[in-house]
Amino acid sequence: MWTGALPAQTAARRTISYAEKQVNEVKTRIKEIRVDELAALRKAGRPVVLVDVHEDHEWAKSRIPGAIHISREVLEFSVEGKTPRKDAPIVAYCVG
Repeated sequence: MWTGALPAQTAARRTISYAEKQVNEVKTRIKEIRVDELAALRKAGRPVVLVDVHEDHEWAKSRIPGAIHISREVLEFSVEGKTPRKDAPIVAYCVG
């Protein structure tokens, strides 16, 4: 019985569904914070690793002082080797 989808389309739907499940699982381990919460952490002297995930040309224009730069495309592969403090929470940001 034909379902109206080609085998490649059906496989793509399964892949998207799998990817969505993976993203949802990861989101359970990520806590989003507001700008004022970050400011309070920094003011209290709590160690925080700021990671700016802007594109290179955006990073060159502006950034939060003290942030390190890791482009979004390589974040998962580079963050461990580039974070100076392994005991501090990582705050990744990108605005705009």
